[in-house]
Amino acid sequence: MHIFDIKENIYKTYKHNGYELYKLIYNLYKLDKKNLSFGLTLYNQICNKINKEKLEQYTSILNKELIIKPSCIKIKSLDEETIYILNNYSNNLFICDFNKNTYKWLNKI
Repeated sequence: MHIFDIKENIYKTYKHNGYELYKLIYNLYKLDKKNLSFGLTLYNQICNKINKEKLEQYTSILNKELIIKPSCIKIKSLDEETIYILNNYSNNLFICDFNKNTYKWLNKI
């Protein structure tokens, strides 16, 4: 699963229409590398960069395998502890499972 920190104005626009946001992010995920400049511009309009240092402080008490990148967080599964900590990091986290074509707002779990 990939978790993205969505900008506040985008969250307000898509909080009740996650499917449209998922399609946008999915298209970015599958974007051809020759369109990388366009993809980065669009990503920066939709998402906040992940504050790796801050998130590592939050997750240091967890014994989980998180891959924290500036663009997203990668995780294999979510449990209550991880959900709680990630929701404290940001209220606008959007989870995408591109293999299963599923999505959800973390704050709705």
